[in-house]
Amino acid sequence: MIASTGIYFAAPFWLPACLLVIPLIWMGRRNLVALGRGRQWAATVLRCLVVLLLVLALAQPKFTRTNEQLTLITVIDRSRSIPASVQQQAQAYLQEAFQARANNDQLAVIDVAEQAAIAKLPALDTTVHDRNTSLSGNESDLAAGINMALAIAPPDSAVRIVLASDGNETRGRLLESAQTAGANGIPIDVLPLQYDYGSEVIFKRLSVPSTAAGRQTLPLRFVLHSTKVARGRLQLNLNGRQVDLDPDSPESTIAVELKPGTNVKTMSLPSGSRGIHEFEAFFIPEGPGVDQIEDNNRASAITYVHGPGHVLVCDADGRAGKAIADSLSKTSLDAHYINISDFPTTPTHLLDTDAIILANIDSSNITLDQQEMLARYVTDLGGGLIMSGGPESFGAGGWIGSPIEEVLPVDLDPPQKKQMPKGALVLIIDRSGSMAGDKIRMCKTAAIASVRQLSYKDSVGIILFDARSQWLVKMTEATPENKEKIYKTISTVGADGGTVMGPA
Repeated sequence: MIASTGIYFAAPFWLPACLLVIPLIWMGRRNLVALGRGRQWAATVLRCLVVLLLVLALAQPKFTRTNEQLTLITVIDRSRSIPASVQQQAQAYLQEAFQARANNDQLAVIDVAEQAAIAKLPALDTTVHDRNTSLSGNESDLAAGINMALAIAPPDSAVRIVLASDGNETRGRLLESAQTAGANGIPIDVLPLQYDYGSEVIFKRLSVPSTAAGRQTLPLRFVLHSTKVARGRLQLNLNGRQVDLDPDSPESTIAVELKPGTNVKTMSLPSGSRGIHEFEAFFIPEGPGVDQIEDNNRASAITYVHGPGHVLVCDADGRAGKAIADSLSKTSLDAHYINISDFPTTPTHLLDTDAIILANIDSSNITLDQQEMLARYVTDLGGGLIMSGGPESFGAGGWIGSPIEEVLPVDLDPPQKKQMPKGALVLIIDRSGSMAGDKIRMCKTAAIASVRQLSYKDSVGIILFDARSQWLVKMTEATPENKEKIYKTISTVGADGGTVMGPA
C-alpha cells in the first residue's frame, strides 16, 4: 500500500544558485527598456526559467514513494538437536505473534537444517506449516537460511528476518550472512530456542591409528560424553560385521558405566589382514530416560593395514598372467591373478593394490572408463603399473592414444626415422629468353623447394645457362644460414638470351 510520495535532491548544494534570478530581473528592467514593457517582462521571465531549470537539473531531483508494507521472513531451525516439543512451542509462539500483524504485512517461512528450504513464499497468509519432511535434520546450516531469506526478500516492502534457533551451527558461517543482511539494511531478530537435556550421551569419537602393520595390535579409544550417570553397552562393527568384545560371555557387547563429563574406554584388537578396515562403534543405552537422541550415539574410523606387497596380475588368455603370478608367488610378494574380464570398475577396489601387471592384453579387453581409472590409480594414488610385451600389447594392442599410454614410460608410436647418407645436389636452370614469364617463376619455385628438402650434411650447387653457362651458387653445405642466402639468390634469376645446354 502506497502511503505517501515525496521528492528530495541528490545534490542540494546547487539550490542556492537559484538566487541568480535576482540579478537577472534587475538587469532585465535596466537593459531591456527598448523592447517595450511586454517584451521586456517576457524576456526576463524566460531567462529566469532557463536558470531555474539548469539549477534543478544540477540538483538532481528524486521522487520517492513510501510503502508501509512489511515482509517478515522467519528462519526456523529444524535440526534434530532441538527437541520436538521446543520446536512446537516456537511454532505456536510465532503463529500467535503473526496474528497481531497489520493487515497488509506479509509472512514468509524458511526451514533450515543441513540446507535451506522455502516453506512459504511472502504472502498475506499467516499459517506456519509443520517441519519440512525433506530435511533430515542431521546438520544446522543457519547461514544458508539467512542467505535464502535475502534471496526471496521482495524489493517493494520493508523486510525483517526472525531467526528461531538454538544457535548451534554445524555448517556454514552465520556471522558473514548476518553482516550481508546488515549491509542491505535488513535487521535480524533472534528467537532463542532454549532446552535442557536432563540425560544425554554423545559418542564424540572413535580413535584408531590411521595406518598399522600386519599382525599388529590396534589400540581403540572410545570417547563418550554424558550429562549424568548412565549405563549402557558398547557395540563394535568391523567392515560391517559385529566384533565379539567379550568372548567369555554370550554377549558380543561390553557393559559400560558413564560418569558426568567425558569418558574414555580403551581396548585392543588384532589388525587382521592387509587392506582398509572400517570401524563403527555404537552406544546402546540401558533403561528409559538414559539417552534422548539416538543419532549422536555412533562414531566411526578407518585404518589401513600394511602387509606384503600386493600385486594384481591380469591377462586375457590365462597363460601369460598366470606364469608371472606363479613366479611372484615364490617371493615375499602377495600376487593375485585375475582375468581381465574381472578387472575392478571402481578405484576403491584398487586401494589395497601396490602394483598392477597387464600381461599381453589388448586395449579392447578393458573399457575406456577402466582405462581412465587405471591412469588415475597411477597418477593420483601412486600405484605401480607394468605392461609386459607380446603380440597383443603396446602399440600392436591398440594402446596408442589411450589414457594408459600417458602413464607408460615408453612411446608406443615412435617416429620412423631414417639415416640418410651425405648427398650432393646440383641444379641446372635454363634462363634463356624462351623461359620468360611463368616458366622461369616455376623453375625458381621448384629450385627453392628442392634446396629446402636438403639436410645440413648435404651439399648444393646451382648452374645457370642461356647462350653461356655459369655457377650461380658454387658447391656449398646446405646449412640453414646458407639456405637463406641461396633462396634470395635464386629469386634474382631472370630470363633472357639464347639456349646452349651442353656446356651446362
